[in-house]
Amino acid sequence: MRHAIAIPLGLLCLLLPAGEKKPLTREDNPVPAFVASSKSDVYHVPTCGSARRILDHHLKKYDTREEALKAGKRACNG
Repeated sequence: MRHAIAIPLGLLCLLLPAGEKKPLTREDNPVPAFVASSKSDVYHVPTCGSARRILDHHLKKYDTREEALKAGKRACNG
């Protein structure tokens, strides 16, 4: 039986096989740099309390601040 290690990452949890020490790359990491709701014009870092309340079906992900700004979002005040 294989075991896995769960690493909480804000909105998501990354599961790695136990004992595997492969370094994470940007492609491996499911956590975006910024998130926003399709119902709002504000973007957040994934650990922001407001970001944690975004429903999955409204969640938009951005790898860079520039992507969020280009999508018409503004920075969270928090």
